Amino acid sequence: MTLNANEHGTDSNRIDQPVYMVELNHEPETCISSGYGDTEANSTQLMKIGESAKELGAELVGGWAFPIGHRQWYVIKAADAHVVAELVRVTNLHLWNTVTVNPVMDHDMFSQKVLGKYIENEVPA
Repeated sequence: MTLNANEHGTDSNRIDQPVYMVELNHEPETCISSGYGDTEANSTQLMKIGESAKELGAELVGGWAFPIGHRQWYVIKAADAHVVAELVRVTNLHLWNTVTVNPVMDHDMFSQKVLGKYIENEVPA
């Protein structure tokens, strides 16, 4: 999935909500496939993360998984990090993962806002 700056509101002319990268990391012993905890409930909550985000006024932009590495990444558009923390809580992701939440920007915005100021007479597209 390609994140399109205009579509997801990260274009410098259209920032309607911040974007956060949620990283989930767990050990093999706490993996859903190991039978740790309530595997059916945990699987269901993770499958419905997009619906849960909408109920909190947030948006799931995309999600990726590296199953053998026991890691997942989700990009969430939300009013603030508190909404993202609430999403983690209501989906019980914190019960079987270490959760890291970071505010992020797409590469185009990073190029324009950060890198562009170091390049003389050039404004990245």
